[in-house]
Amino acid sequence: MEAVSWLFSISSYGSLPWAIICPVIAQRYGRKAPYVILWINTIICVSLLYFSKSVTELFGATFYWGIWISNAIGTFFHWKNICILIFICCIYNISILFWPDSPVWLATNGRFEECARCHRWLKGEDEDSELELKQLISSQKENLKRKHERKEDNKKNCFIKLYDSVKAKTFYIPLIYSLLTICLYHFSGKLACSGYIIDIIKTITASESTAYEGMLVLDGVLPETKDKTIQEIEKYFTGDANVSKKELLNLEKDCNRKLLPEP
Repeated sequence: MEAVSWLFSISSYGSLPWAIICPVIAQRYGRKAPYVILWINTIICVSLLYFSKSVTELFGATFYWGIWISNAIGTFFHWKNICILIFICCIYNISILFWPDSPVWLATNGRFEECARCHRWLKGEDEDSELELKQLISSQKENLKRKHERKEDNKKNCFIKLYDSVKAKTFYIPLIYSLLTICLYHFSGKLACSGYIIDIIKTITASESTAYEGMLVLDGVLPETKDKTIQEIEKYFTGDANVSKKELLNLEKDCNRKLLPEP
C-alpha cells in the first residue's frame, strides 16, 4: 500500500517544476520549444517505464514523466503495453520538429516578417486570414509600444507593480475559481478514490475482477446512484447471487435512464 501511495503521488512532484519551467521557456524561446522538450521527455520516460524491473525504477519513470495514463490497457493487458502505445504516438510526433513557431509569439517579440510568413503557412492567404494577420500585427505593435513606455517609467517600485497586478480582478478571480475547483476535487474524496479505488472495491466485493471493472466505471461513466440504497448499489457492482437477473437488469436500465437527458 505504501508503494502504491508513492507511485500515485510522486507524479505531482514530477509535474510541479514543469509548471514553472514550461511557461518561462515558451515566453523566451517560443511555443515550439516546450513541445519538443515534452516529446523528448516522453520518449525517455516511456523507455524507463518499459524497461523498469523494480519499484525504484518505476518511481524514477513516474517522477520524470509527471502523469499516469491508460488504466484500461493496464487492466486488460500487460502494463508495459501502455509504453508501446505511447512510443507509437511519439513516432508520429516527430512532425513537431517541422512545425513553424507561433505567429503570436513572433509578433510579441517584434518579428513581424517571420510572423506573417508563419501565419500564411498555417492559415493560407485568403481574405479572412490576411485580416486576422493584420489585426494581430497591429495589436502587438500597440503592446510593444506600451511595454516600451512602461520601461521608461521607472518611478513605480516593483513591489507596487506586483501589488497592482495581484489586486486586479483578472488575476484573483481566476485564481479563486481554480482553488475552489481543486478543493472540491480533494474534499470530495476523488483523489483518494483515484489512487485506492481497486483496494476499496476489493474490500467491498472480495472480487479482483469486479474491482478492476469498477475502477474503469469510476474513471469513465459512473452510473447514477441518486435515490439508490447502499444495498442496491452493492448489488449493481457485485451481482449478488440472491438477486435475480431481472432485478439487476431493471436496476441497470434505471441507472441508464437517469443518465439520459429528458426529451
